[in-house]
Amino acid sequence: MRAVLSRRWQIRLFAALAVVSLAFAPTLAQHALAHPLGNFTTNRYARIEVYQDRLQLHYVVDMAEIPAFQAMPEIDSDGDGAASEPELAAYARRRAGELPRNFELTAAGKRLSHALLQSTAQLLPGQGGLQVLRLVAVYDVPITGVESGSNVPIAFTDTNFGETQGWKEVVVRGSAGATLSGAEAFAADQSNALLDYPAESLRSAPNVSEASFSWVAGTGSPAPLAANVQLAEAGRVSGGFAAVFEDLSDGNVSFGFLLLSLLIAFAFGAQHALGPGHGKSMVAAYLVGSRGTPKHAVALGLTVTATHTSTVYLLGVVTLLASAWLTPEKVYLWMGVAAGLMVVAFGLGLFVQRLLQYRREGRTQGMHRHGLLGKAHSHPATHHPDGHDHAHSSGHAHDHDSRVTWRSLLSLGVLGGLLPCPSAVVVMVAAISQGQVLLGMLLIVAFSLGLAGVLMAIGVGLVLGRRTPGRARRLFERPLAARAVAVMPVLSAVVVTVVGLGLTYQAAGRV
Repeated sequence: MRAVLSRRWQIRLFAALAVVSLAFAPTLAQHALAHPLGNFTTNRYARIEVYQDRLQLHYVVDMAEIPAFQAMPEIDSDGDGAASEPELAAYARRRAGELPRNFELTAAGKRLSHALLQSTAQLLPGQGGLQVLRLVAVYDVPITGVESGSNVPIAFTDTNFGETQGWKEVVVRGSAGATLSGAEAFAADQSNALLDYPAESLRSAPNVSEASFSWVAGTGSPAPLAANVQLAEAGRVSGGFAAVFEDLSDGNVSFGFLLLSLLIAFAFGAQHALGPGHGKSMVAAYLVGSRGTPKHAVALGLTVTATHTSTVYLLGVVTLLASAWLTPEKVYLWMGVAAGLMVVAFGLGLFVQRLLQYRREGRTQGMHRHGLLGKAHSHPATHHPDGHDHAHSSGHAHDHDSRVTWRSLLSLGVLGGLLPCPSAVVVMVAAISQGQVLLGMLLIVAFSLGLAGVLMAIGVGLVLGRRTPGRARRLFERPLAARAVAVMPVLSAVVVTVVGLGLTYQAAGRV
């Protein structure tokens, strides 16, 4: 009896710890991304300032942790592992000279020449011990060959970083006395030159690559002799899962602190799984229409863990070794598209299989239906929502639920863990770059187990929830409820397909 009680209290203690971890995870994850737009993004900003006889173009590039990490070999020219001020200055001049190849300023249809006034590059603290990179360049653009007082159309086109994910903004600002028309749409500086991203716009970052307006030639104040470069005063707050690695990376930690860090990483993984995605809808739809058991739910979670961990390692290797051919951002985005398409294929296959089974069962009972939800004609049937066998007047027994197959279960687990968390990739890259590979791998496994634990809990809850009490079963003896239960496996396959279509559409829009 004591042993039973002891086990019960152990289970309760474990459950309490899990609840506390999940409760604190959202608080701990409030700064989960050191860069507000994500760890893979490259963001650009162009501000055109209009003066009496010229333009000044202020151009800013803000690279998140992964692109900044990949730019380090180009910055660190002597290969000592650190970027000195002269190296940063040389990099800024070199990149500032390359950027104009992909943008163009014209006045009255004539391309304007430009001269570099000032350039600077800053490396600032980012997530997981990595850094973010900010590059600022200011160009002087004289306007010649226009008649004073004439209406001059000015156009700007920018194709830099067109294939990358991130914030792309163009601002037009007139000096005192400058007469502009059509520039109102570009007057708002939403990000303050990429120093302060507005929270409400992060889900729909601007993607502006062109601007056009008219200027009355000769209006405006003289251009300043020195350019005003906006520097960042501090790096970004590092927090979330990657901060756990930062606390451990110096190596001077106790065994107890390491265990606590692994528990926190587990909690971050669980909190991450509670966010959008990760196949929770797909898992729910599949298990609702299947005769799953707690054993199946656990196997599903373990498969998700293995897949999620493997994809994090894969992107880490791509970032370090194959970035010349495959950018991790593109790999990540195409993995999202591939995952969505595979979910669609999985759902369609499941739909065909369950529809054929549904029709086959009707023929076996000597029944026919008009339409998928049509009433069965032959003899009354009693259907129960837990998928158990039941008898008809003909004396045979069968069930209407589709059994779980290990092939479909493993496929579902792979799809649920295929798309890795960017923060986990940052931890992997930081761990490899700092020679803490084993530590990074342990943290990622703990993180993935937290993610999989949520999916297992959802699966077990759905499986156990299908065991309806005896009184409630009477509801399913009614013909309409019986038909709904019979068709549930087919409808759940439709839901899986719809989820896959949504994932594919969302991922394809970012490629």
